Amino acid sequence: MRKAIAVVALVLAGATACGSLDDHAAAPSQAANTVAKFGQPIKVTGSQGATAEATVLTVTAQAKGQGDIAEAPANGQYSVIDVQIKGTGGSFPTNPLYLHYQAADGKTYDQNAGNAMTAGFSPELPVGSVPSGQSARGVVAIDTPAGQPKSIQLTNELGDVIATWQP
Repeated sequence: MRKAIAVVALVLAGATACGSLDDHAAAPSQAANTVAKFGQPIKVTGSQGATAEATVLTVTAQAKGQGDIAEAPANGQYSVIDVQIKGTGGSFPTNPLYLHYQAADGKTYDQNAGNAMTAGFSPELPVGSVPSGQSARGVVAIDTPAGQPKSIQLTNELGDVIATWQP
């Protein structure tokens, strides 16, 4: 009987010393998502704290790509997003894969969708980073369904949406 009580006491002591599992759960993403219209700048913060002012200037639909290796869009059209990133603090990361097209049905597409990698539109938004006081501008072509987007989303390096533009 004493052994059983001792075992129960040890189990209870161990359980209370560990605390609840919720105390140790990972914190949810703190990325802020601001919504604006095309052409309006949004202040954004990357996952490492660098800041920038990002603007989706235009989104145009193209029935075919450019250049010798361009394939026809598999999903309906190429949506060519003209984007500008101005560094305001630190060195803000840029990558065409951080831009996503959200279709009217809510499905999102990025540069990996369909034949976008062969589209050939230029100048493409560079992969790299934009130091404070400098800017980068380029296009991102995404193979999407025909029609206007519901929104264009910018994500940080972790995939969290940090800015959204709507037509």
